[in-house]
Amino acid sequence: MRLILSLALVFCLGQPCFPQPVPHEPRPAASAGSRWEADEHDSYLTWNKDLEPSNALRLHLDESLAFGLQHNLTLWVAEVEPSLAKTEETLAAGLFDPLFRSLVSRGGLSQLFATDINQILGYNQQLLTRAGLEQTTSMGVRYSVEYRTGTDSFLQSALGLGGISRRTTSTFFNLVVPLLRGAGRDANEGPLRAAEFRTRRATSLLSERTLETAALIQKTYWELVAKRKQMGIQLRAQSHARRLRTYLEIEIAEGRAAPYEAFEAEQNLGLIEIELEDRRRGLILQEQYLLRVMGLDPNLGRVVPLDDLSAPDEQSSDLQAWVEKALAGRPEIRAARLEIEALQAESVTLTNRLLPQLDLIGDYRTSTGSNLLGTDAWQVSLQLSLPIGNHQALARAERKNLELKQAQRIVERSLQDIVNDTSLAYKSLGFHQERWRRAQMTRSYALLRSQAEGERFLAGFTPAHRVVFAQQYEVLSLQKEAEAKLDYTLSRVDLERAVGAALPELLEKARRTGEGP
Repeated sequence: MRLILSLALVFCLGQPCFPQPVPHEPRPAASAGSRWEADEHDSYLTWNKDLEPSNALRLHLDESLAFGLQHNLTLWVAEVEPSLAKTEETLAAGLFDPLFRSLVSRGGLSQLFATDINQILGYNQQLLTRAGLEQTTSMGVRYSVEYRTGTDSFLQSALGLGGISRRTTSTFFNLVVPLLRGAGRDANEGPLRAAEFRTRRATSLLSERTLETAALIQKTYWELVAKRKQMGIQLRAQSHARRLRTYLEIEIAEGRAAPYEAFEAEQNLGLIEIELEDRRRGLILQEQYLLRVMGLDPNLGRVVPLDDLSAPDEQSSDLQAWVEKALAGRPEIRAARLEIEALQAESVTLTNRLLPQLDLIGDYRTSTGSNLLGTDAWQVSLQLSLPIGNHQALARAERKNLELKQAQRIVERSLQDIVNDTSLAYKSLGFHQERWRRAQMTRSYALLRSQAEGERFLAGFTPAHRVVFAQQYEVLSLQKEAEAKLDYTLSRVDLERAVGAALPELLEKARRTGEGP
């Protein structure tokens, strides 16, 4: 046995005893001089041809915002709120409008009256004209002036004296000054001041809805940009998969590859085309949604966004500055504080109604008759009214105080929510900024790997399935980079919305853009 092993060893030393690998001949390319990445942009040419028709609506972001801020139906509904609040303010101011009264009457009265002679049946006929002006001032003072003139005629049939007429003219002046319930602005203009605060509050709420609508339009626009970019990536993946299948068909036809080697490439191409149809459907739905949030007909046609997602900028490290800017710029806080002021004005009025009512009354009247003799009379008095029970006034005042406490707590909660929203949006922006940088690095390596595996496959040094894997990683890395870029842009929109300071800029852009393209 040892002899046999020794002879075998000597034989192996003289010549190879194990088969050596034979180098493969390079596979011919599909066309002379072509490289793996030669048609890298063919997918984008197809993209422009298929998905950008000549009648498409091409929009910049500013134009989309102009459309939305001018035609969005939600804003149209919200724009009525300040006008409605203004009518309430007019109603409250109408309490101090002067009131003019006038009366013209004619009447008769049969009466039995006594004289020194006997009882005589007489008839009294009267023509009366009255005109007066009454007003309550903002200080709670009420005054009225009235002018009266009339003619009385007496028919004394029993004595045969004929008709006797007498003309009288009177002027009345009445003044009421509240004492206990107050004659100041807070006590008497409570409803009017509350209505004024609520008008300003409605304007702030309209600003809030404008910011929400602008943020929604921006997010929808950028999501459409991202879906178009992802569609382009999918078209590129389809182009690469088809090219690999073409190379494999050449290999199989020339006998350098078995038919089964094309199965995985065919499967990969089928999955890419299925995903491509899903992307196409999602793109059309996103276009319709953008048209809807802009207030346009969703069936208007295709939409082509002209702006692209930008690379992340350097983020400011001062979170406190962002929070302070949010607390000063958010319209929700202004609206909540104006509601508190309105409730305080109403509460003062209702609290004063719980007090006894003490009024200083001044009255003056003068009258003249047919005999040219006039009379003057004046009177100054104090009138005290004590409410007994007063359950309605107590309930109204208690309810208003509870509403005031609730509004104060709403402000505290809103402040806390704004701080949390700003902090989360700021941190999310930093997170997505770093995520985009890592996705960008991963994408660059995936592209290099896919190109290298393609070149190795053309040279015959790697099987087809490694190219398929490299293509799948390339598509995945490109999609991840697009998602990271979109998430960064959306988080930037969230931060601007949380701060609430972008409203003047948005309105100015909408005003400059006008009615859009």
